[in-house]
Amino acid sequence: MVGTGNHIRFAGLLGLFAALDGSAWATSLRSYDLSELEQFVRCHTTFTGTHPGRRDPQLLAVRAGTKTGRQACMELFESGRFAPGTQELSNEQQKKDSKITGMLKTFNRFHNSFFKRNDTIPLDDSGRPSSNLREQELGQYFTRALFMRDKPLRDVLSEDGSIEPKRVGGVSTRFNNPGAYYIQGTFTFSLDVVSDTGRRERTTWNPTQVTNGELIGFQSTQPQIIPALSTAFGSVRPELGPTDVNQAFGPGILGDNRFVALNSDAAFMGVFNGGLKVARRYADAVFSSLLCRELPVIRITDVPESAVDTASPLPFKKQTSCMQCHYSMDPMAGVVRHAMATRSSILNDTPTSFATFHVVSNDGLPQRPQNEYRFQSPRGDLRYRDLDGNLVNLHLARGVTDLAEALAGSKDFYACVAKRYYQFLTGIDVPIYDFTDPKAPQLSVEDQSEITRVLGLGESLRNHQSLRQLIDEILA
Repeated sequence: MVGTGNHIRFAGLLGLFAALDGSAWATSLRSYDLSELEQFVRCHTTFTGTHPGRRDPQLLAVRAGTKTGRQACMELFESGRFAPGTQELSNEQQKKDSKITGMLKTFNRFHNSFFKRNDTIPLDDSGRPSSNLREQELGQYFTRALFMRDKPLRDVLSEDGSIEPKRVGGVSTRFNNPGAYYIQGTFTFSLDVVSDTGRRERTTWNPTQVTNGELIGFQSTQPQIIPALSTAFGSVRPELGPTDVNQAFGPGILGDNRFVALNSDAAFMGVFNGGLKVARRYADAVFSSLLCRELPVIRITDVPESAVDTASPLPFKKQTSCMQCHYSMDPMAGVVRHAMATRSSILNDTPTSFATFHVVSNDGLPQRPQNEYRFQSPRGDLRYRDLDGNLVNLHLARGVTDLAEALAGSKDFYACVAKRYYQFLTGIDVPIYDFTDPKAPQLSVEDQSEITRVLGLGESLRNHQSLRQLIDEILA
């Protein structure tokens, strides 16, 4: 018989809801000592969104004392993992039990909650969303790392090539439907372009279709070639020829076209100039979504005197307090300086029903004066105080690639992931920041204990790279 003396603080499904809506409810959540049976019921509800049936084999095993709650929880999780060498559920898994697909959906929702911006941002005043972004799916990188076997967490940041969800279900033709997802299909759309002679000519292409079906796994992002793109309104000849509007800007999440588009501040008919217009939202999203840090991420004493210029035409450069944020944001924004907003239907009177706006690289523009900020090599700098109080100041000569490598090797990224999983599974929201900052808040003994636990989990995650093992360690 297996003993039943193990207890754990566990918030169950409430933890999921809190993680998804971003509320700060956990500060008032009481800690409960759960029996082995209660622990399994809570984890089953949290993992799958359903209560275990009376004849659930794991439930019966825990009730009989032949398994601990933790063992039953991990056995449940293992039932939903992808087969070795694959990145999707098998046909048998899809047919066997709805709780398996429910588990995949639940964790994907949880991972999507990491990102403060996962809804499409219209790129002009029309209010039309750009469903080409396949929004609300950035968390898929973490979901794939969790359900794939032998998939190191660092690949979320550093693996070449972007991914997209693989779903089964009916195809929808609502191409401007928020939350739509692309799959390979055949459907012809027409596009009015302006020829060399100034005449409007219609060209057609076959974009991929969308589906809102059941998530069963992941696949490499499918190219979406648009025959003509313009950066201006009106009857003008497109500047860009055939372009893959799903082309990544670099490895992993940081280079994913959706992450860049949602966070680049790219504006239609606007260009990044290295001054007022840079991709600050991108830098903010990196710190917030992947390091669990909100600006400012340096101390005011870290801002050098040379960064402040009271005579500058840029208003934020006149104050040290403003530069406390801009000194971190603006240099990092340079890694996506080549992102620009384009339009696939350049005539206002004949817009396509397909996604109209796209964020792509400006590499294909015929005129590229190298003295302009947006045409320079997409490089930048990573500047922040890490959790140990060290001032990080790294030059990112290779842009997004260097940024991904820096974060993948940092203690902070893994501590952030551990913090999010800890809150998801226990309901306890542990803040992480520059703990050596003289202005940091005073912590109670209990707070210090929780922070030590989360940092330890993060360091362990950094070593073993397994999200599955992280769950097991939290449940221990």
